[in-house]
Amino acid sequence: MLCKTPLNFNVTYKYLFAVLIIVISSWSCNPTRDRRINREWHTLTGHYNVYFNGEQKLLEILQSLEKGHVNDFTRVLDVFPYGDQAAAKSISGPLDEVLKKASKSIQDHTVGRYTDDSYLLMGKAHFLKQDYFASIEAMQYINSKYKDKGLRPITTTWIVKSYMGLKKPDEAEAIMSMHLSEFGPKSHKGKEIKPTFKEKWFPKVPAEFNHELYATAAHVAIKQNKYTTGAKYLELAIPHTKFKKDKIRYFYILGQLYLMNDSISLANKYFGKILKMNAPYEFEFNASINIARAYDPKDKSSVKRVRKSLKRMLKDEKNDGMYDQIHYELGKLEYKEKNINEAIRQYKLSVQKSTKNPNQKALSYLALGDIYLEIPDYKLAQAYYDSTATSISKEYKDYKKIIDKKDLLSELISHLIVIETQDSLQKIALLSSTEIEKKIDQWILAEQIAAQKAQREEALRKEAAKNAPLAPTIPPGGNPPSGFANMSGSTAQWYFYNTTTVNNGMAEFLSLKKWGRRANQDYWRLSKKQKEAPTDDTNEMTDGEKAGADKANKTNNKEGTDSIANVNAMRKDWIKDVPFTEDAKKRSTEKTIEAYYEIGMLYDEKLLDYNEAIKNFDQMLIRFPGNKYEAEILYRLYKLHTKQLNTAKAASAKSQLLSKYPESPFALILQNKKPQSPEEDANKDLVKLYESMYASYQANDFQRVMSIKKESDTKFPGNSMRARFDLLNTLAIGKTQSLEVFKSELSILTKEYTGTEVAEYAKAILDVLNKKDEPNKDTVQKQTRDFIIDENIPHYYVFAVKVDKFDNNEALSRYNAYNEEFESVANLRVNSILANDGYQLIYVVQFPNLEKALKYTEGINILGLVKKQINFQGPYLEFAVSVANFRKMLKEQKTSAYNEFFQEYKNALNQRKQ
Repeated sequence: MLCKTPLNFNVTYKYLFAVLIIVISSWSCNPTRDRRINREWHTLTGHYNVYFNGEQKLLEILQSLEKGHVNDFTRVLDVFPYGDQAAAKSISGPLDEVLKKASKSIQDHTVGRYTDDSYLLMGKAHFLKQDYFASIEAMQYINSKYKDKGLRPITTTWIVKSYMGLKKPDEAEAIMSMHLSEFGPKSHKGKEIKPTFKEKWFPKVPAEFNHELYATAAHVAIKQNKYTTGAKYLELAIPHTKFKKDKIRYFYILGQLYLMNDSISLANKYFGKILKMNAPYEFEFNASINIARAYDPKDKSSVKRVRKSLKRMLKDEKNDGMYDQIHYELGKLEYKEKNINEAIRQYKLSVQKSTKNPNQKALSYLALGDIYLEIPDYKLAQAYYDSTATSISKEYKDYKKIIDKKDLLSELISHLIVIETQDSLQKIALLSSTEIEKKIDQWILAEQIAAQKAQREEALRKEAAKNAPLAPTIPPGGNPPSGFANMSGSTAQWYFYNTTTVNNGMAEFLSLKKWGRRANQDYWRLSKKQKEAPTDDTNEMTDGEKAGADKANKTNNKEGTDSIANVNAMRKDWIKDVPFTEDAKKRSTEKTIEAYYEIGMLYDEKLLDYNEAIKNFDQMLIRFPGNKYEAEILYRLYKLHTKQLNTAKAASAKSQLLSKYPESPFALILQNKKPQSPEEDANKDLVKLYESMYASYQANDFQRVMSIKKESDTKFPGNSMRARFDLLNTLAIGKTQSLEVFKSELSILTKEYTGTEVAEYAKAILDVLNKKDEPNKDTVQKQTRDFIIDENIPHYYVFAVKVDKFDNNEALSRYNAYNEEFESVANLRVNSILANDGYQLIYVVQFPNLEKALKYTEGINILGLVKKQINFQGPYLEFAVSVANFRKMLKEQKTSAYNEFFQEYKNALNQRKQ
């Protein structure tokens, strides 16, 4: 028994120990029991079983995002290389795995110490999926649930990033400002306060979070174009940055920011650091380009050094694929040095070499457009601006500006071409008949030479295609026979076996563009041995061109013999637009005046280039004194000089306006007198009658509408507003008679007023009525005729907002200032009213028609009156409304309904214009 006792005891002990382990394990596996053994167990298993795998997956995703991120070196680089929407979509699957891991960690290991980290992991994953609201929610939950965990500095930076992702920089900046005031560097009166001993050794922000804090602050500042502030925070981030790749990025961004602020020495300092870090070649190359870009144009030795450096880079094979940027920088250098021809050549080379970066090609096109506009060569400038628009990426930072500039300049250039063309035609009209005949001969000869050249090139192309199949075939993978040049990859023919190629080569060799026909003697290559080129245009042609021109002349002479009338007609066709008669000269001059006027308006109202507007208007007055726009031009010159504080010239323009055109509306405005109202014209009674008819329709007095129609036919037969009277009468019939009668009347309108707005409106109603699934009459009438737009009656502009805290007074003052500055001629008034459906309305009265109201809307949107000047970023409505519709809208509380109706009508109107 004694010998068996230890054995029994050990067996019993083992069983008890196993049972105890099972009990403890099952007890500690409870994810919500908050005991020490539970916490330690779930901390261990939650970390290494679940959280660790999710964290590693997220790190892999961040690395793939950074690797796939495309750096656009034509703009300030992104602080965080997180990619775009396409990149977010591509990693959606892996991010879902991260979210599952984090969720499992939270669900199965709630009491573990990695639960808060799991929520942080979820927030980051949501951010990278660009689900910013979910990311903000997760981070805010951490801040409220785990206040004592020290995560608030890092979670708040991710909240700031999410607001930047939501395109809400103001909210992001406000949060970041409060965050930095608590955790960032302290300063007093612009001087930084050094941290105390306690703050230094026991900081509020864990050291590993400082990098994210300052980098995020820099990101917010840079996106708001606050480059000095961004540079300050980026410099604070660098000491806390562990990874070399991040330091390289930050150094490059700092160099860009300092270069933009003209801090050349600091820019070169940071770009120089990159060259010493064995950085990726794209960073090294662009740093070298920026160092070359940072020089003093007044220092000729510096210019020479930079030019030499850039040309050396062109010889380096490592830069293959980036030659376009080098040529672009050389073009900028030569342009600054006034070497315009060389600048053009370098920009063109940049375009030719640009294969990888469409934005770089677009920038080169844009530079060429600017140069040709200055020369000026308007057609070439316009062509290069169009090329810029087709090459530039829509994601490029200045895309909209470039497109707007292209559109405006295309319009501007079209007017400049009109001036150039009409001036040239009028100069030709002053020539003698002999000089005109000589010019026609030159034009005909130039056209013949061009035709012969095109014909010869086409013949060469056909000959090459004809001879190609005769070439010996090279076996796949084999080498061409000796003496052959395999240009196509599969077939080749020896040069001297192709008679066409030999003849063409000899013709080119013997042409005056190359060597000319030389005597058979030594040193024939020397330029002094070259034959002197004849001075006249005909002798400058090659032999082939001469032969072609002679043949063409003989043909023309034969045709002249056969039919002199046809030849004369052909010659006259060259000068058909030349204004020889007084009437033709008058029309030509009118075209020039119109072009000058349109150019001045573009400079003044759209390009906002006041100096060019003044220059253009002055030139217009000098060339065409007393033209029909002179009163308005003098008024605009007065306003322009006043803006530029040039009181003497403003007074001169005002004096001329008052003395020459004292009764014009512009003179009356300057004297604070009310211009004559449009209602005071000869058609006043007709307009009033129509307004009465329109008001009756809005009041549902349809019998009165039809009565007024008869009255208009009696009092004003054949009047200019007859179509509108007929339309209202037809709509009244639709309200009172059968559907068939209404359709019949609409059909009559479409036929009687074909091609007019009235006919189109009537046809639109007919299309609705004639649908197969025809709704009932009441529904159709309600859908199509709750509101009626008549484009030729007075309209209001309306801004409507449904926000309690909206500064009405500020908005009124901004609209009044805009009207005083840009619409003083129109005599507009600004009012406000609170509609019964909760909208605050600001409305501008009144415009003579819908078109003027729409132009007014376009003007305030171009200047950003609401978003930039009033600084209102919330939702709002904006529309034009006739006086009658405005009253109906207020009475029936249909502000939103009218806006929808109007926007649909405006879209249809735009499609019709296109």
